[in-house]
Amino acid sequence: MQTKSIYILLMVLVASTGAFAQQLVERLEIQKNDSVILTTTTRIKELVIHADKNSSGQLMVSSGVVQVDRLVLKFTFVPAEWTVIGFPAAIADLRDPSVSNLTSLGLNFGSGSKRFQLRRYDPVMRAQEKDPWVTANDASVPANSGLMMQVTTGSSTPQEVEFYFDNTTLSARQQENEILIDLDMQGKAMQQVYQVRIEPVNAAGRPLEIEVLNAPQMAPAPLNYAEELVAANIYFNEDKSAIRIALPTSETAKVVVMDQRMKKVIDAYEYISPAAIPVAHLRKGSYRLLIEYGGASEVKSLKIN
Repeated sequence: MQTKSIYILLMVLVASTGAFAQQLVERLEIQKNDSVILTTTTRIKELVIHADKNSSGQLMVSSGVVQVDRLVLKFTFVPAEWTVIGFPAAIADLRDPSVSNLTSLGLNFGSGSKRFQLRRYDPVMRAQEKDPWVTANDASVPANSGLMMQVTTGSSTPQEVEFYFDNTTLSARQQENEILIDLDMQGKAMQQVYQVRIEPVNAAGRPLEIEVLNAPQMAPAPLNYAEELVAANIYFNEDKSAIRIALPTSETAKVVVMDQRMKKVIDAYEYISPAAIPVAHLRKGSYRLLIEYGGASEVKSLKIN
């Protein structure tokens, strides 16, 4: 594992473990492939994250809450290449100068020699076994959702684009990224705590010292999603205005309501059990539900009386 130096401007207090413990930070800038761990409640006036299609700077919160007055994401695109990107907050229009510098870079939406384009994921197209990435007709983006973006500049030189977000709150519960470290504990006594020191390799940086409890846990048996879908029951609520699908976990499933011949898509949902799917608007008759869950798929019948 490589740890590179982190550039932090103005006020920074460094804890003995190598993590950063701060109360107030005027400006924090994290380069690609670098990470900063915060261990106490912190306010950051400006946080700058550098990223590209391969890597991104990471701010990790191990405890406490971090309030970011202004978050700047500096993302480097390879021109004419579709890149998957996500945003921590919804944006009504990427052309707005208050949320990006796309306009000041001379990049128009959708057309022109210098332009940017968007594609959004469409589960209905996926259910019809078509390309699920559909070209967007507007420059709005949802929060924490898969999106593909392409920047065309007329040059092959990578283009950095800035995105701006105000008043962002981070906490330990909201962290989606983890550092995974493999340790060989063969021959070590069980239920004992060992000191582990991780040195940076081929880079400047502080060593990371951690304590490891050698207490292996048996991994649960993997879930057979195909079998779970076959066994899953569909049941109505009391007034039969909605249905629920009995799935064993809270993982998101894709549910497409189709006609009996499976030629017409009527509704499509991202479903988390035990949420309710409204059916009161459906006419009486027989329908098919195409359910995708954990990589498996199943077609189930639904009858509205």
